[in-house]
Amino acid sequence: MIDLIYIFVPITILIVWFESNAFVEYCRALKMGIGFFGIKEYERWEDKGMSYPEFLAVRDNTFFNRLVSCPVCLNFWLNLFFILAHKDIYIFCAGYFLSLLAYFLLKLVMTKGSSE
Repeated sequence: MIDLIYIFVPITILIVWFESNAFVEYCRALKMGIGFFGIKEYERWEDKGMSYPEFLAVRDNTFFNRLVSCPVCLNFWLNLFFILAHKDIYIFCAGYFLSLLAYFLLKLVMTKGSSE
């Protein structure tokens, strides 16, 4: 049986990264990484409705930026850490599929809930 932590940790990271502005807000509040992460430059794009992961992909189209701006790709690499820790392909496959399914279902619920 797969532990729920292998599903909920990636979901939490995906929700915080893609569905909130938490990373940018914490960088601003703590005054850390403003220049390094391009937070100042992002402030000009923020008013246009662009999320921080989208901004990274547009600003500098590198492999890493494309990786962190794609939920499927980021979920793959997050779940890959579990297989490295536990050396069990079942945990990787089940965790990857279930966390991706749960993320997109939660995203659908959030979209439907905000439209009503």
